[in-house]
Amino acid sequence: MRLQQPLKVAYHDDSYFVVDKPFDCRIQPDPQNPMDLSVEKLIQQQHPDLPPLKNVHQIDYATSGIYVQALTRKAAAKVSKLFEQRKVEKTYLAIVRGHMIPDLLSAGTTSSPPPIVVDQPIDNDPSHPFRMAILPSGKPSFTTIQVLEQGYYYPSSQNPGLRIPVTKVALYPKTGRRHQLRVHLQSIGHPIVGDFNYEVPYTDTFRMMLHAYKIHFPLSSGAISISTLDPFVDLIR
Repeated sequence: MRLQQPLKVAYHDDSYFVVDKPFDCRIQPDPQNPMDLSVEKLIQQQHPDLPPLKNVHQIDYATSGIYVQALTRKAAAKVSKLFEQRKVEKTYLAIVRGHMIPDLLSAGTTSSPPPIVVDQPIDNDPSHPFRMAILPSGKPSFTTIQVLEQGYYYPSSQNPGLRIPVTKVALYPKTGRRHQLRVHLQSIGHPIVGDFNYEVPYTDTFRMMLHAYKIHFPLSSGAISISTLDPFVDLIR
């Protein structure tokens, strides 16, 4: 099974332990289903020599990629402070529905298009117990979007004629609101492919196409930069 494969360790030193989290996997055990595998359980099974780890940030169940934990209280406090001060630089990759720049495929240019900035407040969606929404009552939320590639995605091997126009983007969140990237992309008409809660119409494919790709911590003791492999290579034609 997919979750029984060894976790990919993205970084490990005396202070931090960083894994490339699988998609559709919880960080911590689900109280309703304690037997289900979680990142916490996988680390305990595969790295029993590690001390109890301190969680310093969150990553959604459906999202894959960089998940940072600290090995000491002191290390956890340092990184948590950087998150609070918005000094942590995060890069995500996503495949979103639609061509974000309609003429890009025919333009024949090799230069990068200008980034798109979404500055919209996010709050709990009063009409749904799980979702977030852009509301005037929300907290300030900022995301920069860079278009990387456009083409088509074929979501089903059972229906090879089905294709949807998609764009691959790099995402640079300045804030860290719950579901921020998912809500901001939906708000500009380009929801993440495979996002059950925000993509309409929903693409029934093998995963939500959102990945925590890179992270940079400007620690006073020395900056730490961590990256993972791109899981979306060759998904766009």
